[in-house]
Amino acid sequence: VVPGVPVTISAGTSVTFEAVSADMSRTLVYDQSDKALIFITNSTEAVLGTVGLSDTAQMALFSPDSNTAYAPVRNVSLVGQRAGGVQVINVTTTQLTTTYAVPSATYIALSPSGQYLLVFANNSDSVFLIDLKATTVAAVEIPGFARPVNAFFSSDSNTAYVLSCGWECGSATPAASVAQLDIPSQTIKASVIVGGASVGLLNGTTLYVAGTSQTAGPVFDVVNVSGMTRTTANSI
Repeated sequence: VVPGVPVTISAGTSVTFEAVSADMSRTLVYDQSDKALIFITNSTEAVLGTVGLSDTAQMALFSPDSNTAYAPVRNVSLVGQRAGGVQVINVTTTQLTTTYAVPSATYIALSPSGQYLLVFANNSDSVFLIDLKATTVAAVEIPGFARPVNAFFSSDSNTAYVLSCGWECGSATPAASVAQLDIPSQTIKASVIVGGASVGLLNGTTLYVAGTSQTAGPVFDVVNVSGMTRTTANSI
């Protein structure tokens, strides 16, 4: 046990989630009362700044270089478009810089290179791919999923393993699955049915997946993504 004194950092009145930057220099916390992201400098244990979002968010994450934060805001109003988008924050200046339009954007996943942002929309069976280094940054819709909610990237950022929640998230296609999405071609190369897929963890080539099955309740599976095979003969 390392002796020490707990430190309390005042950050909003109703914090619901937080995220730590890749270089461990900063922490962001979300205050649901003010619909704001509060950025904390970890070395000084002081608030760097606060950025108000256009509406509520369920998650946010840092870019790999820790200089940018992304927050999907399902009900952000955009002129001439359906509500929803990913709001982009400059962490250094704590300023909201832009919003990428994706109707009903709810969850996101970012590639290790920081180039590809996958957006998952509420009640949608598509994944929306944003190339952040494109000349014109805009979302491309890729169909063929069943309520996708998250993804895990290969180390080269060219492949994403997408979790389709299926029945648990209200899809007409009840089966949950893990799909191998080739980013350059924007196509699904393979898919593995699992018992449930609302959360996961990728460790090397092993993807641990859990969710709720329509028939068996909460279940767990293991998928070898190198060959896109399920190693759990029956969901646990």
